[in-house]
Amino acid sequence: MGCASSLATQTKLLKGHLPTCETQYLTKVDQLPLTETQKYYIKQSWMGLESNKGELGIEIFLRLFSENPTLQLMFPEFREYSTLEELKESRSLQGHTKRVMKVVENAVNSLEDGHALMEYLQELGRRHKTRQIKPTVSNLQEISQAINETFEENLGIKWTVEIAESWKLLLDYVMAMIIRGLRSP
Repeated sequence: MGCASSLATQTKLLKGHLPTCETQYLTKVDQLPLTETQKYYIKQSWMGLESNKGELGIEIFLRLFSENPTLQLMFPEFREYSTLEELKESRSLQGHTKRVMKVVENAVNSLEDGHALMEYLQELGRRHKTRQIKPTVSNLQEISQAINETFEENLGIKWTVEIAESWKLLLDYVMAMIIRGLRSP
């Protein structure tokens, strides 16, 4: 009903919220919704996280699966593990989290080239169409939240409201572009 064109929804988009009619959102938001200052916050905070990205990726997915155990069952390669401790030691989790953290790293490194980032993320979504797992908007929002919470926990007092808002905007954009790729013909 035109929600993506209303002023209220545009305000929500800028604050990083996915409106209920996310399909309209996905067709309207083509530009990276970050200011130069927000890009700076992301780059600076990433410098404090990047050296631990492997461990962070594992923490993100363990957090995700401990908060929502049914999500683990969506991943065929994780179904055989009955405990999070077993999963934590698995090569499957380590490989998957390495790929997810590479997406985060690529997003940070592409902040100055929004078009290239958009193309990369949409292609990532298209590639997921051929896999057994097809994430939903809700799944991707849960992953985004787990990433933010894990980053906050790891940065501690260096994590500010401004950094949190900047990462939320970036991750919402990342997830929206992946969804756009998933839904593409």
